[in-house]
Amino acid sequence: WRAVSAARMRTMAPSVQILLCRRRRTFTCLVRSPFHLLCVDAKHCLFAEEPESTKKRSAGKSDGGATKRPKPAAPAVGPDGEPLSRGQQRKISTQERRSSKKGSEVVENLRSRWEKLRIKHMDKEERRVLIDEAMAAVSGRVHDIIFKHDASRVVQSCLKYGTTEQRAAICAELKDHYVQLARSPYGKYLVAKVLKFCPAARPDVVAGFRGHCVALLRHAESSGLVDETFTLYARAPERAAMLREFGGAEFSLFKDADAESVETLVGFLERNPSKRTTVINNLRDNLQDLLNKGSGRLQMVHALLHDYLLGIANPKERDDFHADVCEHIAELIHTRKGAEVAMACLLHGSAKDRKVMLRAMKEAAAK
Repeated sequence: WRAVSAARMRTMAPSVQILLCRRRRTFTCLVRSPFHLLCVDAKHCLFAEEPESTKKRSAGKSDGGATKRPKPAAPAVGPDGEPLSRGQQRKISTQERRSSKKGSEVVENLRSRWEKLRIKHMDKEERRVLIDEAMAAVSGRVHDIIFKHDASRVVQSCLKYGTTEQRAAICAELKDHYVQLARSPYGKYLVAKVLKFCPAARPDVVAGFRGHCVALLRHAESSGLVDETFTLYARAPERAAMLREFGGAEFSLFKDADAESVETLVGFLERNPSKRTTVINNLRDNLQDLLNKGSGRLQMVHALLHDYLLGIANPKERDDFHADVCEHIAELIHTRKGAEVAMACLLHGSAKDRKVMLRAMKEAAAK
């Protein structure tokens, strides 16, 4: 591995040249000189100028001295001149990072009030004063603070204990942000409070979810909220529209001519048989994805399975889909439509499918 001339390198066999390329790091370290670096390639060998980083290392070694390391930073000290521990430094950096964010002064102001608002047994007049102070602090800034866990809890308390006018003011600021809130680990609880304590804002929440139901039901944070909205708060036309979105993108992009239509995908295909292939493929793919993600417990998934297996799919398509449902049979039998799907699987499934379903039910019974 001594330095070899370029002409000698070119006369070597290709296998030797490839070996040299594989040992490139070792080779270049051995042949490095203060001025040139021999670079090996699979086809030819050439001389190239030494990189700047190599020049610096070579210069340091030629002087006979070791590479100089940067001096460590001076230890941080507190106001009293004493050095700070790592925990104290971490606490200070956390406070500085929080203060640099938007709405930090409002969050600090609300954090102290939250300690009092969280008390369950409190005088009504005292709670009303605290709610009024919190509303004065968050008015016009709700969107800046609702994604922080401590400030979000204060806004939830305002929705829970505030007046009708105060609730309406908060809902007006949240109107265009329900989808973003549903995906947030803290914002989803705020949307749940809006649905529970603000009946007038429920149509706005459902309308905000329209066009995003497929993505929200697949999301880990928003799936439970969308299912709760579908089950408890949406009206029949709204539930039908939410289910139709799983039949394809056209149901999400275009609104129905009749806003009060309760037509399901089964009725839509009866009127438009030419679109059956597209709708059934989209519905099957969405259902398989939801079952694989562990969303078989959701009532919205039960309704989709009911429409697919008992209304749309032909016998062959139904038999092909049984294998995807058998493992989740224990999650389906707790609702009416889910129980009907489970009975249909037991009725039309093969002996192997029934065995898988019985095994899944035994494991659930043991728990």
